[in-house]
Amino acid sequence: LVGGVVVDSYVKEARCAMHCAGVGKYWLNREFLVAIFDYMFRQMKCRVVVNTVSSANKDSLKFTAHIGFTEICRISGGCEDGDLVIFAMQREACRWIKE
Repeated sequence: LVGGVVVDSYVKEARCAMHCAGVGKYWLNREFLVAIFDYMFRQMKCRVVVNTVSSANKDSLKFTAHIGFTEICRISGGCEDGDLVIFAMQREACRWIKE
């Protein structure tokens, strides 16, 4: 197993949270992103996906913004090593799915 995605905090036809972890930088490719976002936005019918990242994890912050999430807020001291950064992606803003 190289990486994976966990979807939780699902509220029917409203939202879910997405958590990713993997080894290396290349396990989360375009095809996998298309499949993940198709599942959350089309099959689960979520309108928004939420993702949280520690402010100390610079690579994850950069990657999360790069794939289309927008920083919503920061909770000071929300992580052991820094702030908790909360990101969200609206269905309309997702470039990984095509209508």
